[in-house]
Amino acid sequence: MHWVVSNPVHAAINDSSSGVGVSFSSNSKFLYVSSLRYVYQFDVSAPNIPASQTTVAVWDGFIHLIHLWALILT
Repeated sequence: MHWVVSNPVHAAINDSSSGVGVSFSSNSKFLYVSSLRYVYQFDVSAPNIPASQTTVAVWDGFIHLIHLWALILT
């Protein structure tokens, strides 16, 4: 699948964590933007995309031991 970006929109995210990634939902209606602590959702079909920003996940600080060992061993 190929994406073409048209009509770009700027949405300021007030988050002190650095950016990590972006992804579209399977139906292309939502854009998800993640930082180290938060995942934000934007409705790209909304008349005001920046105003549709919703926080959909917050990292609680938990690290599973398997992930911790993977970090130590790499």
